Amino acid sequence: MAVDRELLKEVTQELWNTVKKLRPEIDRQTRLQLVLKALLTIGDLPDQMQAAMVVGVCAEWIKVMLIMLKLIHKLKIQAELILLQAEK
Repeated sequence: MAVDRELLKEVTQELWNTVKKLRPEIDRQTRLQLVLKALLTIGDLPDQMQAAMVVGVCAEWIKVMLIMLKLIHKLKIQAELILLQAEK
């Protein structure tokens, strides 16, 4: 069977979010291992290397998105402070 990369990315992201929700106390490395094991168990992947690559790409995407969300939050707070100062 052919591997649908977009579907694998979506499944990996869902697995990542589910593990994070159900086990918030575990660290990032352990979460990566759990997601990798799940992909190998339920996924149509020919080998561990391909599964690891998919998880790695998604983990980097998640890391970048978290950084972006923090920046957006910081900018929003700064904008609100500027608006409050302008109202005075």
